Amino acid sequence: MQQTAISWSKVILTGIAFGIPAAIANFYLSFTLYGNVALYMGQFFVILCLVWRGLAPAIVAALISCTALYIYTDNYSFYILLILELLALYWLFRKGIVLLLGDLIYWLLLGGPIALFYLSQALVLPTDFLLLVYVKLLLNGLLYTSLAVCVLTFIPKQWLRLQLSSASRRLSGRIFYFSMICAVIPSLLIGLIFTARMTDQIENHIKSDLMTKSERINLATQDFVEHYQSALASLARSFEQVQTDSARQELVRTIYENYPGFITMLYTDAEGMLQFGHPDSVFTVIEDVPHDERSVADRDYFAIPKSTGQRSYVSPAFKGRGFGEHPIVAVSSPWYLSGEFQGVVEASLDLYQFAEFADRIDLDDSSQFVVITDANQDIIFASPELNLEPLSEYDPLPRLNVYTGELPLTRQSGQDFLFAYHVNELGWRTYVLSSPSTITALFTSNMIILLTGLLAVGVLFLVIAQRFAKNITRPLEALSLQLGKRPDEVVEPKTEDMTDEVQVIAFQLMEARNLMVSFNQELKTQVEEKTRALEAMNVKLEQLAREDGLTQLLNRRSFDEQAKKVYLNCQRHKIPVTMLLMDIDYFKSINDNFGHPVGDRCIIGVANLLKQHFKRDSDLVARYGGEEFAVLLTGQTDNLNDRIDQFRKELKSCCRIDDRIIPMTVSIGCISVQNDFELAYLQLISRADQLLYMSKNAGRDQIQFDII
Repeated sequence: MQQTAISWSKVILTGIAFGIPAAIANFYLSFTLYGNVALYMGQFFVILCLVWRGLAPAIVAALISCTALYIYTDNYSFYILLILELLALYWLFRKGIVLLLGDLIYWLLLGGPIALFYLSQALVLPTDFLLLVYVKLLLNGLLYTSLAVCVLTFIPKQWLRLQLSSASRRLSGRIFYFSMICAVIPSLLIGLIFTARMTDQIENHIKSDLMTKSERINLATQDFVEHYQSALASLARSFEQVQTDSARQELVRTIYENYPGFITMLYTDAEGMLQFGHPDSVFTVIEDVPHDERSVADRDYFAIPKSTGQRSYVSPAFKGRGFGEHPIVAVSSPWYLSGEFQGVVEASLDLYQFAEFADRIDLDDSSQFVVITDANQDIIFASPELNLEPLSEYDPLPRLNVYTGELPLTRQSGQDFLFAYHVNELGWRTYVLSSPSTITALFTSNMIILLTGLLAVGVLFLVIAQRFAKNITRPLEALSLQLGKRPDEVVEPKTEDMTDEVQVIAFQLMEARNLMVSFNQELKTQVEEKTRALEAMNVKLEQLAREDGLTQLLNRRSFDEQAKKVYLNCQRHKIPVTMLLMDIDYFKSINDNFGHPVGDRCIIGVANLLKQHFKRDSDLVARYGGEEFAVLLTGQTDNLNDRIDQFRKELKSCCRIDDRIIPMTVSIGCISVQNDFELAYLQLISRADQLLYMSKNAGRDQIQFDII
């Protein structure tokens, strides 16, 4: 029906009537698929308005709908895209092209390219994400157009401004068109919901993976530094027990050889002048350096321990001087004679060992990278692929994250990265960066599969419609009606008036429905199985984080955590507690003479022997270091000496290789707290460590007791 005059007030009111629900749908009922990619269904009402009331009210409704989208997304391109879509649908419909096909043509040839051009100019986005947006726009358009066509089929034709029947004059075309409508809506809904759920699971997995890996590297770096802090503090204490420089130099050489993480070591006098350094090849470099340049009095690793008396100091990263200009982290401890400050013992840590920590946690070589910074946020270590300069400041600035809301996004070396980080007790930060391409690729592939499936279904329906159009009558319409219902409403179609061919089609379509239900159930089962497998893997990872991989004893971190809790409980209830630290004597010679595999078997033998002799539920036994073990005992230990003597006796013959006994002895430091419960846990460890070194200095194969 042609209008002879336009009532603009009626046009505006009609447009508002359709535009308000469209705006509400866009603003409040959007469905997020992935990151900033969401489905907006407001255009459903605009298309209804176009067919029902005409182009002019539909444009008013589109303006209101787009305004809501602009407020929600701050993206003005929707004004262009959706109003152009409306005009294209109207023009194509007038040319005899049905709404669903017209919308597909628009997004393929005009709307999608315009959106990609705008995004490429307004934002820096990778190609795979732009492809994802393109596919999403196409599917979104098909979904709301299909819904609109479905609703319009229930509206009397005389009410419609644009007559749907004019879209196709052939029976086969109409069968194909409405069959596709019935298939598109559930297929899109099921496919998009399934894809969104799978993407959400992948996002959560990536978040958990990055957080876990950053935490593990973070703990590894902290344990590494603390291990070498302890070694240097012990060296400083040993300085207090010797009187000659030659003896001190020998101690430095010994520690350097036993701790491969030290690049260089030195000690100074009370004024900060270098007295000795190791290795010798490095130390000889400073012989030709002017005397005033041999002073390290201006370095924090000297000044802070001297001024504060701090027993162990870890510096931020800085460039070395005299021994080279490579980035280093200095660890230092002051040493004293007769209570007076004599200088500091300092060692430079090998920062390249941090690369080993990253290798141990199975980073994805192509998409995951590591950055470690000190307390000043200067780079200590960074994966080479990131091209970051050591000692440069690194503070990743979060940017607009179109990929996910689970993790922050930053840009580095022209590439987007999701990242997670942890901060340790030293103030160091460990960042693990991951490319978002994993999520994008998964989502895009699912979208493409969904589109391909829809295309395949369309081709199938087209062939069927063309082949059986002449034989399709009212029974087939009844069958089509049944297929359009929900599964719980489906009843067996009446077959009295059906031909044999139609009955076969009916049976095949019902089988296809059952296959889809069965397939969805199978997919659900697979997701549950994968979830259980992931949970089992997490349990295994937690066990690996607690135990030493070689001996299955507690590792140092787990031992310290549990021992500290036990010790605090003993302090509160005045329960006697005993700490033993022991070290295999001359273990390096075992490795040198017999090889590391034999050394490992010896360590396992010691561990098994410790399990036999200290097997109470309350006993804590750990591999505390390379060849160092720790034992914490609670309660009365009247027969402790006998147990230790028996342990030492059996130890001498516990490691047998090819009928040959590898004799082993241990040096033990043992402190028993029975009266003075004011001693802190770290002091307990420190005192046991002192007793251990006293045993070593006394000739090894010794045990030093202390009762407080």
